[in-house]
Amino acid sequence: MKLLAMVLAWGIVSASGVDTVGRGQQPPPAAPPTTPAAAQPGTVAPGLESAYWRLTHLGDEEATFQKNVREPHLVFNAGGTVTGADGCNTLRGSYTVKGEALSFGPLMGTLMACPGLPDKLDSRFKEALGNTTKWKASATELTLLGDKDTVLARFEAVSR
Repeated sequence: MKLLAMVLAWGIVSASGVDTVGRGQQPPPAAPPTTPAAAQPGTVAPGLESAYWRLTHLGDEEATFQKNVREPHLVFNAGGTVTGADGCNTLRGSYTVKGEALSFGPLMGTLMACPGLPDKLDSRFKEALGNTTKWKASATELTLLGDKDTVLARFEAVSR
């Protein structure tokens, strides 16, 4: 009976999409990402879904964040949903990929106060996501691009 209760509780937590990464747990291992060319128009790009993408740069600036604060990251899920964190709060929303085009739908997030967050990292991160129009990836790096191919953010693939 205890086993059944544990299995049911685990299933509820898993289905709820609760983000436990950033709370002392390591992300699950990832398969090597692919380039946008592998994605057919109107489909989800397998390269995006294959990794836990940790923010390394916002624009030309290296991203810095405090220890014990949820690191900025994205995880692209099957079905066009994205989860992650902005350096303070968790995020959840939708995304659409058509070839090299990438856009994010409305993002919902927690509203925790995060005193000492460096240089408005959370709002700059969300602004970069909102301005994204394209993406490109290598085996270890994801780059989000805006108008005129301006680099908005870069991420590194973290094994999960």
